Amino acid sequence: MDPNIGRLQAALASATNEITVAAANLNFDFSIVKYEAPKEFHPVGQLLSTKRKYEAEDGSCHTIARRLAALFAGVCPNSPELIKAYGQRASEIAREATSKVSKEHFASVFSQYTGVDATSMWAAATSSKDTDGSAIQVHLLACLLASMWDAPEAISIWVQMVAERRSEIALQAQRGEEVKFSTFAAAAQQEIPRNQLADWDASARSWLETADEIKKKEQAQLRVILKNIEFSVSPQPTVYKNVVEVWKTAITTIDNLVSGIAQESYAGSTMIGLSAWHLYPDMHVFGRKNVEVKMSDPLIPTGGILSLNCSPSATTPKSGITWSLSLANLKFYGDPIETTASMQGDLSRLTVREFRLALLGCILRIWNIAPMQEAITVRLLAALSLTLLDQARKEWTLPFSKLKNWKYNYLYAFTLLEQAEAHYRDDELGSSAFINLGRNRPQFRPRQDKHTNFGCRPFFGLLDSRNFLESLRSPEDRVSALQRCGSRVGKLRSFPAIIRYKTAENRVQYTALIDNTNTVSTLGSTGGPSEPMRWLDPDLTIPVTPMTQCGDADGGGDRNNSDELDCNEGNNSSHGANKDDEYGKEGTDKSKSKNDNDRDNILYAAFGSMNLEDDDNEQDGNQESYGEDDDEDKDDDEDEDDDKQFASSTALLFESKGLPYQFYFGDADKAAIFVPVGYHDTCTPFFTAEDILWALEHHSLMWDGSGFITTDAMVPWLSLFEYALRCLQELPGPVISVQTLKQTHFDPNWAENLEANYMPRAKSPFHTWNPTTAEILSVLAYFLGGCDIGSPALESTTGISYGNSIYVPTNLLHDPLLSRTGHRGVTRILGNIGQPGLVIFSSVSSPMIAPTNDIFWRVANVNQFDGRPEDHFGSTSMHLSFTRWERSLDTVSSQGKQDVQFTRKESVISVRESGRWIGDFDVMLALRSPHIYTLPPQAPCNHTGAYQPSNQSLRSIECWDELRECQSGLAVVRVHGNWLARLAVTAYLAQRADKNEGNGSRITLLPAKMCWICLEHTFNSNIYIY
Repeated sequence: MDPNIGRLQAALASATNEITVAAANLNFDFSIVKYEAPKEFHPVGQLLSTKRKYEAEDGSCHTIARRLAALFAGVCPNSPELIKAYGQRASEIAREATSKVSKEHFASVFSQYTGVDATSMWAAATSSKDTDGSAIQVHLLACLLASMWDAPEAISIWVQMVAERRSEIALQAQRGEEVKFSTFAAAAQQEIPRNQLADWDASARSWLETADEIKKKEQAQLRVILKNIEFSVSPQPTVYKNVVEVWKTAITTIDNLVSGIAQESYAGSTMIGLSAWHLYPDMHVFGRKNVEVKMSDPLIPTGGILSLNCSPSATTPKSGITWSLSLANLKFYGDPIETTASMQGDLSRLTVREFRLALLGCILRIWNIAPMQEAITVRLLAALSLTLLDQARKEWTLPFSKLKNWKYNYLYAFTLLEQAEAHYRDDELGSSAFINLGRNRPQFRPRQDKHTNFGCRPFFGLLDSRNFLESLRSPEDRVSALQRCGSRVGKLRSFPAIIRYKTAENRVQYTALIDNTNTVSTLGSTGGPSEPMRWLDPDLTIPVTPMTQCGDADGGGDRNNSDELDCNEGNNSSHGANKDDEYGKEGTDKSKSKNDNDRDNILYAAFGSMNLEDDDNEQDGNQESYGEDDDEDKDDDEDEDDDKQFASSTALLFESKGLPYQFYFGDADKAAIFVPVGYHDTCTPFFTAEDILWALEHHSLMWDGSGFITTDAMVPWLSLFEYALRCLQELPGPVISVQTLKQTHFDPNWAENLEANYMPRAKSPFHTWNPTTAEILSVLAYFLGGCDIGSPALESTTGISYGNSIYVPTNLLHDPLLSRTGHRGVTRILGNIGQPGLVIFSSVSSPMIAPTNDIFWRVANVNQFDGRPEDHFGSTSMHLSFTRWERSLDTVSSQGKQDVQFTRKESVISVRESGRWIGDFDVMLALRSPHIYTLPPQAPCNHTGAYQPSNQSLRSIECWDELRECQSGLAVVRVHGNWLARLAVTAYLAQRADKNEGNGSRITLLPAKMCWICLEHTFNSNIYIY
């Protein structure tokens, strides 16, 4: 303990009435002091749940509000106008946020945790007088810190603030200065526990998230201003003095603004306060650009104009507000940590749409695409993706036995790219910020050794010469591609370079890179005089033109029938427009799929009328090169197999008029350029993105899913993200933390679980799929808060609480009949469980049930069911509570830190009837019970309006005691139209059946409308839930 605090306690005990004061010091209870809240805050109190209101008025939150108010009393000047305006704004936000909450959520098991978390605000409002307002000012400080600092840092600041303030009060007492008794007592008592300060921060943080959502438009305007100013908080010698300076400045300035007095600001304190307290005066910004901003806030009088006088530094690349502090209580051991927080106008969370764009930025960075080529590359990627997906979709329609060895799971990568381009096309200007976000996260990239030995190659390795040629549909396409590429190397034009390739019939054929008139073949031509001549192998001295009958060619037709060339083979040398594939003759098919049209539109939008065939555009780079060896002579055996003729790429394969030729560029097994021995050029040809475009335009690209593209590390990496994003896409609002893009080693547990369990179930993007609730929660925990936990550990999870949200299995929020018919997933509820950080809570392992009433059976009614739809369980309620068991889920990276940010808790769902405890249930486990059945749809009948069932032995169950006594026979539980009671009854019966190993009555869920006359009772013991 600080020695000054000990002297303070001694001074308190030696006051005038020593005994009375000492007793007060020992027993002073801050929770018993309560005040009437200012009228502006009354709507906030009315909208709080019963549990939260109790915590704010009588619980630990009220106690800490009173202690902090007493401890910091007098630090800030009174601010009555600010408190009044803040109360009005808070009430406005609370009303609007509550109006958006589903009535089902307020009626569910989570009802006491649903709605806005204004616990700390209401505690502050009821903890100080109107004329004082010190508790509300402390709440404003909590919001101010939460808006700038992460939770562990804000909690550490609170700890240092409290410690330094207590020491300050002790010194004041030593100097004989006047100190209020309540302040004296607050300082003299024991330290405020760190976990209470964490709860105080968590409540303010939750309120901020809710207020930011409601005031989304105004907060966006502030972010725009922040991007055009540069402020830093003035340094002070201690954390306490630094924070108090910001706090006092913000309160004083904004109180004047809401009083209608114009203010000037030369620091960031005021902007931090405006953002945290959601008040929006009109502003005049004098910085890089002088701007007048009209916010039109009705709570700010006309004269309340804020002038921001900022002088941007020419050497400072950052914008916004920066605040640096030395935090001594962040870790258990070590020197104080210098920490800087910034408010730069960037969002802390992303939507699924925005994250796809950020991933697109990562790809552009990894591939080293220049910003000026961004739009073209994005649209080319989309066109490539549409082509590959369209081919895969066609093959997917084939019988399973005829499917190739496609890695269909990896098609999700191209689905992601196609959707990202659609987002980009919708709003190119707005997308740039998220693409730049991905560009500026260099550590976020695939791990090379995770899936393959290959790294991340531009366009997934498609620009590699062998890969590109292999991906083209026909030999003619390969020849045209080599002519395109070779023609860009000017020196080749003066050399007799030739192209050697295999035809579709596996025969060897040759053609000149430059035709005999020294004219480069027209790219994309379908025949004509500019087409190069072709030769049979191996007699290069006897040319055979495309129009010559093969059998009449000089010396060609008599050589070898196996080498005979089909005259029609050369008729279409540029892109094989008449070639067949296993889907039909695509070159002659005039119809196009939707993806074909989309691809063509994308290509036109991206490239328009770009001249991609500039023969004078020589390549001056060198992407790949092949060596030149003279280690093998030509084999003159004419009977040698064609495959053997395509030997090593460094071999001398043939001669022409005594001139030996060697491999130069391409794929020696399929198609390649050969040059005379002795040819040397530093500019080796290489394929470019324009060549991919050419192949796409002419529908020449063909991809086998088991090929090289899937070996690129980028493809499985993107596929995993698309899986994850599909798990999150039904959740509202931004749920992906920007911190996700800072991961250096992307190897999370959820990814391993998806690969092992989920990917075998969802074979392609065209396959109907439904991730399990546990898989969604596993992905959500990672992207939302960075908690990496696999889905097997979340099978019985009741929910995840984080910030101002509770994410719960949808099964817990509606009729169990919907769960049995596939209506599953995760739903977000506005609220939290009142604990800091990310909290995963799951059911107890062995929930208890109240013992049966041994007397009730004597007086139990045995009523016959009359067929009428009625609800006799209207007094049934379900409640969520927690045991004291909890464990930290923090990782190794959290070692040494004082605050736990990931926690697992044990929860209990209880069922009560008019307040009487019926039992506790693991509802999620019960809903998976094999003993629950649903009634198949009934055939149409003419029994309209007939209620009386044909079976007179149906018993009517009309209360919980009757249900508990009913162990066998035919019975109907009457819970019509009451989804919560139906859920409670189903959970009870399923848990009982599981405990009895299925012995007992069958459980059957019935729809709201049914015909009892048509119902066939195929089981002698069946409990119907109707």
